[in-house]
Amino acid sequence: MFDELKKAFDKDEERAAMAAIKKCPSTLFWTTVTTGGHGKYVLYEFPLGNQFRTDFVVVWSCSGKWEITLIECENTNDKIINQNGTPSQRFNQAISQIGDWRDFIMNNKLQVQRDLSRYCSERDILDFSSGDIISNDSGQYLSDMETIVDFKYKIIMGRRDVITSEARRKIHQLEKTSGFSFSSYDRLLDSASAHDRHSEDPRARVHLGAPDSV
Repeated sequence: MFDELKKAFDKDEERAAMAAIKKCPSTLFWTTVTTGGHGKYVLYEFPLGNQFRTDFVVVWSCSGKWEITLIECENTNDKIINQNGTPSQRFNQAISQIGDWRDFIMNNKLQVQRDLSRYCSERDILDFSSGDIISNDSGQYLSDMETIVDFKYKIIMGRRDVITSEARRKIHQLEKTSGFSFSSYDRLLDSASAHDRHSEDPRARVHLGAPDSV
């Protein structure tokens, strides 16, 4: 899994990276969600009405709620923070895109939940959970307006080795002010490496969650 992802990420092409992630969706899940939960799904190119299309969505449930993370992928070699400390044009565009998604969901929440439920049933690429009725162990249906649904947003962009400590500080500032989380593509490689070690030796103690670094 690691070798396949690294080869794709080294091409510095967004579509190549997305295609590789689509083949290895568990790496995306475990860099987004750090606990098991009940239902687990990953969706590819999920639409928000006729206006927007996400690159991926990670869906998981626990006993009390559903958590939905909408993900925007940018190029693997994109600059993130300029030398003067401002976000790059591509990073700004990604942040703006997330703002548009957030506004759409705010105004169309029930429609989005019903579309998510349908996609989880018909187009899930993680292949962990199954069933036509998307519900958690507490009987909370994803398509039900009364269900607690926590929408989150994530940008995947760039590589870790070019992110300076000052750039990391600026990214954290933007995460807080603009309401998203950030990962470099190397976070997915960390997860892929852990999965590979676990596959080779199921007794190996590995950390499958998201590491602290970008």
